[in-house]
Amino acid sequence: EGPALRAEAGRLGIAEAVRFLGAREDVPALLQAMDAFALPTRYEGFGIALLEAQAAGLPCFAPDGAVPREAAVTGLLRLLPPGLSAAGWAGEILAAKGLPRRCRAEEVEAAGCGAETAARRLEALYERCRAERGRGL
Repeated sequence: EGPALRAEAGRLGIAEAVRFLGAREDVPALLQAMDAFALPTRYEGFGIALLEAQAAGLPCFAPDGAVPREAAVTGLLRLLPPGLSAAGWAGEILAAKGLPRRCRAEEVEAAGCGAETAARRLEALYERCRAERGRGL
């Protein structure tokens, strides 16, 4: 969220429809207010936001090749063709309208992508790095 993004929203004539919410600690509550989650990115290292949205039960959309296929842990992630037009994205999102929604946090965790599992893996990685550093590796 910065002046450049606000200016771009104004230039596009959508400033009244865009909300810049800043850093938030209530992301799960915000996800519950959504009908779908779109991540129109050129590159996303893994897509933690996609995992959070899938855990909330949202249909998710991202460009194929911009996010790793491993981010699709619930069947809710639809990978769209790169270069798909805005109208194409809208059509895909509207096609998902009305799908039954339920919490999918257990599926995300079972795929090894839950917060607790990720924290344990990261801690183990740090410990291995510390041990290697201590051995002069």
